Amino acid sequence: MNVESRVSAHVLTSSFHSNLMITKRIGFAPIVNISLIPSSSQSGIREGSDVYLECSIWANPWIFEIAWQFEDRPIVDNLLAGIIISNQTLIIQNVKKDHRGRYRCHAANIVGHGYSKRLHLLVQFAPACKSREPKTYGISVSETVNATCEVEADPQEVSYRWSLDSPLGTLVLSNWSSAPHRGSLNYSPLTGNGYGILLCWGRNSVGTQKEPCLVNIVLAGEESKIFKNCFPFMVLVR
Repeated sequence: MNVESRVSAHVLTSSFHSNLMITKRIGFAPIVNISLIPSSSQSGIREGSDVYLECSIWANPWIFEIAWQFEDRPIVDNLLAGIIISNQTLIIQNVKKDHRGRYRCHAANIVGHGYSKRLHLLVQFAPACKSREPKTYGISVSETVNATCEVEADPQEVSYRWSLDSPLGTLVLSNWSSAPHRGSLNYSPLTGNGYGILLCWGRNSVGTQKEPCLVNIVLAGEESKIFKNCFPFMVLVR
């Protein structure tokens, strides 16, 4: 290498180190990114599994604060609820359908604040009734009612099972149909012993509904007397 080449190389090296030092001295607010670990699991998270969210941060100087939000509300450590914040990781143990929603992380240094984009967490879960309140239909012995069973579920492909609890015992019913979020059953009491409580269970690829949806079938005009003539009734998870 001749003298001119050595001088040029020295100038380039000095320039690189000078720029690097300038870069190190420049402070900037945190640049924040949120991701699911592993990233490929987003489409297959099932109720009951553990979820790990990672907050990646680039900042100069380093941060003095990191925080998490769910639907723009602060998240705090809650071991009893299975919420654990460990350094830059948010752990949700035994995830439930109520944990579905938008998450983001936030970091701060002496220069400013940085927020990640929102990550929409999806959770697959077994069917559950949309409403806990039983429906009531008042009909005559010869009338037919289209009883419905409305559920929340993910995936939405749901099959249903119906039964009737009456004074004569439990009878499994088969004349049902289904649509997204809803099962339906055409039912007629036929006799006085045909009145009672219809029970509906939904099932998808995640599992079977734990608590059935209930439909009271009573004689027309006696909707307000549902509990007047009670009979033994026990709900079993089938």
